[in-house]
Amino acid sequence: MNSPNTDRLLNVQPERRTLDHCYTTISGAYHAVPRAALGHSDHVMVHLIPAYRQKLKLCKPVVRKFKKWTSEALEDLRACLDCTDWDFFRTATNSLDEYTEAVTSYISFCEDSCVPSSTSCTSSHQSVKLLKSADDTTLIGLISGGDESTYRWETDHLVTWCGLNNLELNALKTVEMVVDFRKNAAPPAPITVCDSPVDAVESFRFLGPIISQDLKWELSISSITKKAQQRMYFLRQLKKFNLPKTMMVHFYTAIIESILCSSITVWYAAATAKDKGRLQRIIRSAERVIGCNLPSLQDLFASRTLKRARRIVADPSHPGYDLFEPLPSGRRLRSIRTKTSRHTVSSHGQSGSLTKPGSPTDSVIPRTFPSGLSPAHPCFFI
Repeated sequence: MNSPNTDRLLNVQPERRTLDHCYTTISGAYHAVPRAALGHSDHVMVHLIPAYRQKLKLCKPVVRKFKKWTSEALEDLRACLDCTDWDFFRTATNSLDEYTEAVTSYISFCEDSCVPSSTSCTSSHQSVKLLKSADDTTLIGLISGGDESTYRWETDHLVTWCGLNNLELNALKTVEMVVDFRKNAAPPAPITVCDSPVDAVESFRFLGPIISQDLKWELSISSITKKAQQRMYFLRQLKKFNLPKTMMVHFYTAIIESILCSSITVWYAAATAKDKGRLQRIIRSAERVIGCNLPSLQDLFASRTLKRARRIVADPSHPGYDLFEPLPSGRRLRSIRTKTSRHTVSSHGQSGSLTKPGSPTDSVIPRTFPSGLSPAHPCFFI
């Protein structure tokens, strides 16, 4: 059925005895691609691919301000409005539009003068970073010389800011993890949040991957392997229904490969050969089920690392933009000298070794540790 408010996406040949047109109510939101038929069906599938990008990816990060409606601010605003001569605005003009605009502008002025505004909570020290997501907040502190005062001050500041802005911290779900590679290091004093001590843990899940105290990824890779093996069952079921190879490859890419590539730029270079072999066996099993070659784990890591590096280079507002610097010749990427291999196996360290002549990332290389972070110092995560 066609209507004036719909947009036609696809024309299919009538002799194929398939759907002639595909319509959507959002013009230009998708573009359609015909796919292979399911089994022995005489109807092809239509793949609608979004043609838009998320607003979060299009907009640059900005600092927003908000009003702090305290009882003192409400009393000041009430007193300001009570002592106002409103007849002055009514007699100043005969136009209703001008009268409305003058009154609303005056009320906005009184609100800006009486109600203080504040920005979102941010860290005040370079050695402490505050990372905020939808419903999680992570505080990362670099402890140098055994001085934890800055880290603890930022923790207390976060708790105070949440209390003043009507936000409640869940102390029972708050955990702390210490990353310290020093020998015979004394355990730090526990952190207190809302009069409750914070539990110290050896690992925790941070936006998907599991981070451990020793910065190893066995737990995270085990979780990825388990999820991928569970999804292999559905791929075998599709094989039983004689689904075309093209459709099975699409299913593998969307359902299984997406799990294998979860945060792969973070953990792949530091993973052991045993863990890489576990994931590669899943890919080989999928190849036997589908009956065609699939990208290896190394190829997936290389493509996604280069893609991430290109995004960082193209975005000057990215926090890692200043970590890349070319050599004066412009032919190679600058590397740094470290005592351990932790930086070499990071995503920034690997992006330099994966670049090829003529690629957009030839002129980029990690230069320093983020915010002075060095493997020789302990870090605190809460």
